[in-house]
Amino acid sequence: MAADTDHFDALDSLADTHQKKLAESLVTLENRIADLVATAPLQDGKLFDLEWAVNARNELRQAINEDYLTEVDSIIRDYDQVAVDAATMLGEYGDIVQLDQDVIGQLQQMTFQGFEDLGAEHLDIISKQVYESTLTGATFANSVNAVREVVGKDMARYASQQVHDSLMQFDRAVNTKIALDSGATRFKYRGSDDSKTRTFCRKHVNKVYTIDEINEIWQGEWTGKSSSNAFATAGGYNCRHRFRPVFDDLDVEEQAGEPVETIQKRKVPEKLTKKAAVASVTSKLKKSTVKPKDFRERPTDQYGVGFDGKYHTRFKPYKATRYTTPDQAADMLEEQAGKIFDRGMTDQTLTLLDSALDETAELATKFKVPNIRTVVPVSGRATMSMGDGRLGINPTYWNPKAQIAFEGNETILKKAAKKRAEATALRSELDDIIVKYRDEQDKAIPDAATLKLLARDHKKKLAKAKAAEKAANKAEAAVPAPANTWQVGDDLDDRPWSAKEYYDNAEDQFANTIRHEFGHLVHQEHNRNGTEGGMFDTGTPIEKYLENLFWADKSTGRRSPVRVFPTKYSEANHKEWWAENFALYNGGRKDLVDPKLSGLMDEMVSKDGRLTVFDEWDFRRGEYAK
Repeated sequence: MAADTDHFDALDSLADTHQKKLAESLVTLENRIADLVATAPLQDGKLFDLEWAVNARNELRQAINEDYLTEVDSIIRDYDQVAVDAATMLGEYGDIVQLDQDVIGQLQQMTFQGFEDLGAEHLDIISKQVYESTLTGATFANSVNAVREVVGKDMARYASQQVHDSLMQFDRAVNTKIALDSGATRFKYRGSDDSKTRTFCRKHVNKVYTIDEINEIWQGEWTGKSSSNAFATAGGYNCRHRFRPVFDDLDVEEQAGEPVETIQKRKVPEKLTKKAAVASVTSKLKKSTVKPKDFRERPTDQYGVGFDGKYHTRFKPYKATRYTTPDQAADMLEEQAGKIFDRGMTDQTLTLLDSALDETAELATKFKVPNIRTVVPVSGRATMSMGDGRLGINPTYWNPKAQIAFEGNETILKKAAKKRAEATALRSELDDIIVKYRDEQDKAIPDAATLKLLARDHKKKLAKAKAAEKAANKAEAAVPAPANTWQVGDDLDDRPWSAKEYYDNAEDQFANTIRHEFGHLVHQEHNRNGTEGGMFDTGTPIEKYLENLFWADKSTGRRSPVRVFPTKYSEANHKEWWAENFALYNGGRKDLVDPKLSGLMDEMVSKDGRLTVFDEWDFRRGEYAK
């Protein structure tokens, strides 16, 4: 194992030890302060003596000094050996100078002062809490609970993070000082690359940069960033990475992570007539209407049924209203299965759909779910939708895209330019009409018939101009922009809104969106037990697992800081996060996929049947395995 890896592993272990020792000292402090509050004079079981509350500050200070800062001092004394080990490790990579012991002492003193500041801050908080409890006549029990809340939760949380970050920052400072004094000009970003690694750090692990490059990169923003001083704080709070100097060109190696994959542009299928496309799509949908023989059976390629032999229904069927009953919904789902309702869809859109259903058939086999069984038109903001195996397609959005796929960007842009020129000419004629209208109005006796004709002509040409402009805008908007080049670790603001923007052509964007919706089918159907749906729908087992991964604290809306969100839309909720990653995983962009989800999909593909247990999660019961 590399010398720096050995050193960093030992440092991580020492950080764990320090956190445990400090946690134990804070438990002692918490109990000691609770005992102190127990000495407060009481009146009817309540605190009342303000003089005692004021004087208690001195005893609180003494408790913090003896139980908290004494342990901190012991912890920081371990830093002497850390400095020695760091110098030994760096010596394996080049000729280095020794660090002055006075510098080490100054770093230790600065670290201790940081803990002193935290102690002083919480001394003020605890003293104020004791005084306010006395002032308001709080009960003894409530007063003790309030103090325990401050010490046992707030102070413990901040101190635990500080004891980790202080050790790492001390090591980074020693590394950097020795490196600079030894003439280093390049540094390699070193540390772990696992499920806890920030997306920012993951991008830079094992890469070599000059000092100027490091300073420029660290001006960006990312989740968990604490400072722009790369050499002091690395990736931010609780970061386990640091820069190690590079003295030898042989040490310059690029990150050995997932490479950006070469994407083959999707081949546009031969265009079918609308009638032929509908017939072909229908034949493929019908393959997914075969039912299990019994409600207890659930082949991976078939949708489950209930006691009555009808399909499980979780979402509203096509054309359902708020008055549709569950029984009616079940009947509608039965009737619509194996059919396409192609209202508004062009032959070009239907041809792309027909081709995409061949890909989803392969995905269905890989991920042990049935294929799509119904296709319907949708409108509004959604470009596509999915529920109960029913794919919704928005013709208004996809028809222009499909046209580009078959006719090409240049042809569509020429048509748009022609419409734009037509609109410009009409606008010029409208200006002339307005001049003529005003001239007629200025006459001593305006001719009413002439004014009426001019107004009518203006109205007609204005409608034509607006229609031409709308057509030009629609065509231009459908032309894909260049593919987004964001990579994991780049500035989050540079991510695209959706995964389809990683592709620069309409046919791939259509296919990506189909994959996204099929990702929804997977989390809706894989290990579905039939109880999902209704007012108390808690989701399928896989959806519960995804929810646990997605949120750090759902009550506050805080997403997990260690997860990869490859698009802005992937931050919407755990289902969209999965669908965006699923589309990229199966679309040749695994380099953008969250590692945890990539591992989950690898497991789903490799298994002969449905998931049972993965990552300690029971995918049959929807809970952690016991």
